[in-house]
Amino acid sequence: MPVHHLVTGSWTPPGALFTLSFDDETHELKLLKRTALPEDEPISWLTKDHIGRNLYGAALKRWNSLRVDSPTDIVHEGSHPIGGDPSAPLSTTRTRAIFLLAASQPPHAVYCAPFYEHAGYGNAFSVSPTGTLEANIQNFEYAPESAIHGAVFNPPETHLYSADMWGDKIWVHVKDSDGTLTTVGSVDTPKGTHPRWVEMHPSGTVLYTLMEAANTLVEYTIPPQTHLPTPTGQSFPLVPPSLLSSNPKLYRGDVCALSASARTLFATTRSNDRNTPGFITALAVGPDGRITQQRTLQHTLSSGGHSNAVVPAPWDEGLLALTDDVEAVVEVWRWEEGPGVLYRVAREKLGQDGAGMNVVWLD
Repeated sequence: MPVHHLVTGSWTPPGALFTLSFDDETHELKLLKRTALPEDEPISWLTKDHIGRNLYGAALKRWNSLRVDSPTDIVHEGSHPIGGDPSAPLSTTRTRAIFLLAASQPPHAVYCAPFYEHAGYGNAFSVSPTGTLEANIQNFEYAPESAIHGAVFNPPETHLYSADMWGDKIWVHVKDSDGTLTTVGSVDTPKGTHPRWVEMHPSGTVLYTLMEAANTLVEYTIPPQTHLPTPTGQSFPLVPPSLLSSNPKLYRGDVCALSASARTLFATTRSNDRNTPGFITALAVGPDGRITQQRTLQHTLSSGGHSNAVVPAPWDEGLLALTDDVEAVVEVWRWEEGPGVLYRVAREKLGQDGAGMNVVWLD
């Protein structure tokens, strides 16, 4: 199947989704359709359900539910307000729906995280038999000062790990049979490092945490007794240290993601100057999940804007999507694991300012 489809949203209004096709033989990347959404609900983060029939979006002040009839036929089925703090959904606050994660195990709840102020609660939603977001079943607690930007389940989905940027913590919750969460505890990260993203190795024993302010990737192990992350002492730069020391406020770490086989961990950082490119790195990962080597650390071809989000293709060890909402583009890159070479093979403009947040590979 050489042609695959991917979809992305936007950071700023008007709300829209952008469906693209990518031919993995010719490397043609083509914008197929712009799907209009409610104008004031731009989706800055997308995730899909366990069977690919539904998408869920973080849409400014609301959580969106979208049915996928085909890659070019995506239907907005409903929106739900941010829950928890009563100030979070108000138009007078800057609290924003920023991230959500769909469970792959029953009861297939969707876990949502707001950001900025009034973001001390996550929202858990049940879904209908067809996968539509149905009801807020729980506002689970973090802390009043928390601002979660990314979360990941361990492989059996018994525990949720959340990166708390403003609280400088990694939170752990245990999932109950009804899909609700109970707090296990939290682990402090060094003050001011701002953990933004987490990724879990398929072994369930290693957690990778990306620090936005420190521009580092930090490795943790997960003890089976407590499930609370323990740092291994290994960390890796996301920006060359000489550049970071000369201008520490220029770059912001973004996301990290494992390749299809989990042999490579990719991570990105963005530049705060649109004329200065961000960075992407590839790290070799051993069978046990421990990082063995930083293979490459190189510039992306633009600043990355708010995004610079790397999303490896789930069927191919060497393909990954990269986005930039300032340039309003989606790119596809190729990773050659043997020589450790990473380069762009395709680029497509989306035609709307602010478009190009994370990508979901639809097939």
